[in-house]
Amino acid sequence: MMIFSKIYLCRWFMLYLLATCLVWIAGQDARTHRISNRSVLAFGALAAAYRMLCPELSWQAVCVGVFAVSVPLLLLAAWKPGAVGGGDVKLMAAGGSLFGANGIWQAFFTGILLTGIWTIVMLLCKKVKRKSSIPLGPFLSAGMLISLSLFF
Repeated sequence: MMIFSKIYLCRWFMLYLLATCLVWIAGQDARTHRISNRSVLAFGALAAAYRMLCPELSWQAVCVGVFAVSVPLLLLAAWKPGAVGGGDVKLMAAGGSLFGANGIWQAFFTGILLTGIWTIVMLLCKKVKRKSSIPLGPFLSAGMLISLSLFF
């Protein structure tokens, strides 16, 4: 019983650290339109530690999750420079190690949906213009936070 409660407590602490890291990344990208490599590396290391502590997903699902969203985003960034930043690509790769293939797609689409809603509201309020640069990191982080709260 004691071992179970320690693992349970450790799991919740890890989820708290992951959520804190995502909030930090969102704030950083909202302020500077950049996501630092250190932030993504910290999030990825926490995600890897969580996966070692709670191995609900197979290592194959985790490996596929790393590339599932990040590779299409990387191709989009190469095809249309400025559409997606490198920090967003790395953030989704790190998130894929936490969520696996299915979970990272859910988090990604949630983030894209939030981006669309926010952009439409800001356009209607005339706070941004059609050609304005919008940081994607806060919305991708929010999508992952929502997935963390719903599925973990």
